[in-house]
Amino acid sequence: MGRYRVPERHPESKNLLGDQTLADASVRADESKANRKWDWARSLHYANVKPGGDSFDLDRDCPETACVVSAIERFSRVLISAGPVRPNPPTREERVQALKFLIHLVGDLHQPLHVSRARDKGGNDIKVEFFNNRTNLHSLWDSGLLRHTKKPWREYANELRAQVKGVKTRYPRTDGKVTEWATASYRLALSHAYAIPKDGKLGQAYFDRNIPIVDERLKLAGVHLAETLNDVFTKLP
Repeated sequence: MGRYRVPERHPESKNLLGDQTLADASVRADESKANRKWDWARSLHYANVKPGGDSFDLDRDCPETACVVSAIERFSRVLISAGPVRPNPPTREERVQALKFLIHLVGDLHQPLHVSRARDKGGNDIKVEFFNNRTNLHSLWDSGLLRHTKKPWREYANELRAQVKGVKTRYPRTDGKVTEWATASYRLALSHAYAIPKDGKLGQAYFDRNIPIVDERLKLAGVHLAETLNDVFTKLP
C-alpha cells in the first residue's frame, strides 16, 4: 500500500496468526458474539456520539465499559507490552486475541454507522427497503451496498488495493489518531448514511451516492490498519 507495508508477512504477525491471513483473522471478533462469555466485548464494536456533538470525544462518548476507539488503543497496548523485559507480559493467547480484535475493530471503526447514534442503535433500528429488499440501515452499510456491486469479494479487494498502491500523498500518516478516524465516520454517518427519505425506500440514487464512500472507507481502513500494525510491531522489544 504505497509507503505502508502491509504486515501480513511480518514475523510477529506470522508467529501469532500462523497460516491465517489478516482477512481470516478479522472475522473472529464477530464470531465470538454468539458466545455469552464474550458479552464483555459487545460494546467494543461501536461508539455513540452524544446528541448535538459534531465530532467524537473520547471522554464524553466512550463509557467505562469501553468503545471501539478505546478498544483499539487497549489491544495495541497489549501487543506492544509483549517481551520478557516487560512486567507481567501478556500470554500468547492474549496477544493472539488482541491482534484479531485489533484487525476487526479498525475495520468496524471505518464503517460510518459504527460511530453514530445510540437512539437507533447505529441504524440497526431503522428499517429500509433497498431495491425492494427489506433490511436495516446498519446492515445495508455493513454489506448490502457492497453486495449490490455483485463483485466477488477477492476481486473487489484487489481493485481497492490497486487504487491505493503507489499513492503516497492521498493517504498521509495520521500517527494513530484514532479519535480522528471516529470523527470522520460520524460525520459521514450524518451526511450520507442517515440521508434517507421518510418512506425508507432506497435505490439507485442512494447507491450511486454512497458506494464511493464505502470504497474510500475500506481503503482507509486498510491503510490505517497497516499503519497501526507496523507501528505496534516496531515498538516490540
